[in-house]
Amino acid sequence: MTMKGSIFRAQNIHHGQVVALKMQWVHHQCPTNRFERYLYPLIQGGKGMPRLWDAGVVGEWDYLAIDLLGQSLDSIHKKNNREVMNTGSVCCIAMQVVRRHQID
Repeated sequence: MTMKGSIFRAQNIHHGQVVALKMQWVHHQCPTNRFERYLYPLIQGGKGMPRLWDAGVVGEWDYLAIDLLGQSLDSIHKKNNREVMNTGSVCCIAMQVVRRHQID
């Protein structure tokens, strides 16, 4: 695990639910887990938005347990071996984000 953070596939030992476990060093210069633990409850329930199951700090590690959705944009980007995403991909992502956050 790196100091910046890592995402693992984890399983609850009591009922078998599989989640994404995001681990990040508590002293990281950009503590995204700390911010995400407040954001996820606001957006959960929307299409494609993960549910926050648990969050906290254990020792030197800040963790989030969220729904396991699929590949991250970062992993898809790295798989394509490109320095930047093309304009069409960026536009598609932006349109999906706007649609998912529109209030009916």
